[in-house]
Amino acid sequence: MASTQDPPTAPEPDLRVLLTKAHSELATQAHTIALQARAIESAQAQLHAGELHAQNVARQVEAESRRLNAVLEATPVGIFVTDAHGRLISTNPANRLFWGVGQPQVGNPVDFQKWTGWWVEDARRTRPVHPTEWPMARALKGEHIAGEILEVLSFHEPPLPRTVLMSAAPIFDKTHQIIGGVTTVMDITDRMKAEQALRESDRRKDEFLAMLAHELRNPLAPIRAAADMLAMASDESDRLRKDRIRQTSAVIARQVRHLTAMVDDLLDVSRVTRGLVKLDLITLDIGRIILDAVEQVRPLAQAKQHRLKVHTPPEPVYVKGDAKRLVQVLTNLLTNAVKYTPSPGWIQITLEAQDAQALITVKDNGIGMSPELVNTAFELFTQAQRASDRSQGGLGIGLALVRRLVELHEGRVEAHSDGLGRGSSFIITLPRLTQVSADESEAAQAAAPQASPQSTPPKALKVLVVDDNVDAAQMLALLVETLGHHATIEHSASAALARAAAEPPDVCLLDIGLPEVDGYELARRLRAQAAGRCPYLVAVTGYGQEQDRERTQQAGFDHHLVKPADTAALARLLDQLGAKLGPT
Repeated sequence: MASTQDPPTAPEPDLRVLLTKAHSELATQAHTIALQARAIESAQAQLHAGELHAQNVARQVEAESRRLNAVLEATPVGIFVTDAHGRLISTNPANRLFWGVGQPQVGNPVDFQKWTGWWVEDARRTRPVHPTEWPMARALKGEHIAGEILEVLSFHEPPLPRTVLMSAAPIFDKTHQIIGGVTTVMDITDRMKAEQALRESDRRKDEFLAMLAHELRNPLAPIRAAADMLAMASDESDRLRKDRIRQTSAVIARQVRHLTAMVDDLLDVSRVTRGLVKLDLITLDIGRIILDAVEQVRPLAQAKQHRLKVHTPPEPVYVKGDAKRLVQVLTNLLTNAVKYTPSPGWIQITLEAQDAQALITVKDNGIGMSPELVNTAFELFTQAQRASDRSQGGLGIGLALVRRLVELHEGRVEAHSDGLGRGSSFIITLPRLTQVSADESEAAQAAAPQASPQSTPPKALKVLVVDDNVDAAQMLALLVETLGHHATIEHSASAALARAAAEPPDVCLLDIGLPEVDGYELARRLRAQAAGRCPYLVAVTGYGQEQDRERTQQAGFDHHLVKPADTAALARLLDQLGAKLGPT
């Protein structure tokens, strides 16, 4: 009989295998966790680095923004920025100051309909700027504008007219789309005024040079004609020749005086402008100065048939001044009045004493002045509009010299006119002396320049003339002989020294600009050479300023005459030297 058996069972797993498998799985999980942990740490490090970089970039952006703002705050040029729709984003202080409180505010659109401006460039000069033509408006359409000049009105109350140089450019993003615009505004008003003044100065200079050439040719023409007539006079009768010589010599004398006066005015205005004029201030009766100036102008007034009226108070009016310079001022004003008054006319000079001021008015019924000329009358080279023949003459420097000399006397001068054809008046105001001592009063009565009478030389002098200009030496020698003296001529220093040693002169008239050895050195050698009495040394030179006179004095000269030597002055000097040397 068969026996019943239980079914077989699965073998139980080995515990060590299970443990090994568990360890393996745990190790795998641990490795995965470790990898994930390292990835997390790496990500955290990257994130931290990114944060640090972002913070650094932010700081750099902030610093750059502050630097840009500092530049915008400090720059003297106005700058404003808008977005693509014309809304104002930012503006700097210079721009806000330039346009005023009524300008567009940040955040508001810029409405160019409310802006006022005109073009300055030649092609569009004085045409108003259309709202679409403003540089910013065009920049927002993609145009670059560099340096356009406009006349604009600001938004101040009241608006201020200014001249500006405007530039503008669009701002693009990475896709080259316009996202805004920037405009710069430079105020060039003062520069434009300076350029205009420079152009006006150049114009006056050109007019002055043309006038100078004309004025120099005017006296040279009659001088040349007179010289030709003198050359032709030998064929005429004795009496007719004498008459012609007298007439031509008078013409030459007048024209030389005219040339000399022009040169003197040019030198005076140059010296006054540079502050080189020194006044000899003394107490003066200004009434006597007026009378002296009137006497100098009277022949010119009579030649033009003008009435010359003088009104002065019965009592003296005292000022502190330089007699020669004040006579020069009044003579200049009176001469202008005579020149610019059609014949016959009248010129009036009036003196008034008003408290601490002395008022001198020179008035005429002449051609008058336009308002523009009145405003610029005392500026250098300013001249009235004249006919093409320029018959009145003048260089446009006389009134400038008048103003500067009056200002040196702590006074002022003003011009007035009711318009063209209605006459002119000039008013000089000087500080008046209200307290004057008896001695000052007596000295003032004799202070005005007086002409010295000529006299016959008490002694016929031996005069040595030294000049390398042959014509100048010959004419000066002829003049010396005409005055009753004996003259010899040399043209170099060596020849002059030899002549002085052989024939000792009483007087030497020496030019300064000699070849080889100049007049200063020649004077020193003449003094050293003279064994006994040294001759009187007189410099006859074109250099006539104070420093030139000081230099001739230091070189040993006794006197200084300026070319062309005034005949009366030379005659007086030779008379004085002849009197010192005694009779023959």
